[in-house]
Amino acid sequence: MTQTNKEDVKILHEKSAPLDREYLYRDAYNKEFRENISKIRFEIEDILKKFVAHLEENLHLNQRIFKNIESRIKEDDSFIEKIKRKNYINEWPIGREKSNIQDTICRNLPDLIGYRINCFFSDDEKKIYDELKKLIKSRYFVPVRSGNFVPL
Repeated sequence: MTQTNKEDVKILHEKSAPLDREYLYRDAYNKEFRENISKIRFEIEDILKKFVAHLEENLHLNQRIFKNIESRIKEDDSFIEKIKRKNYINEWPIGREKSNIQDTICRNLPDLIGYRINCFFSDDEKKIYDELKKLIKSRYFVPVRSGNFVPL
């Protein structure tokens, strides 16, 4: 068999071989991808800091929130555990292109990036959540999924 034929066989085998979905997801959820997501995370964090400052100016006297914003990007093991537990690993369309897999992750994983704004009273959580939804809809034209408010 010539070198060209060996390469053709290898390519044909790769195209017909079953997808190892976990491997492909792990490979796509790599350090470079998380660093790029982290840049977005910090941009959003800056917006949230401005939001908190806006809230402080407009809160009633008995309402208070913490000024610090906490955020995180889902860790590797937590990511794999979640896509298995929720069966996303089998439900999401997947190909062999890393960039397509990363796009699927960004569009479909609701808690890829998580933020926390702490308030002193649980009654204020819903009010803050509603104000944040208004801000996002009015300024950033980002669709906000209904029902994502999860009080602690």
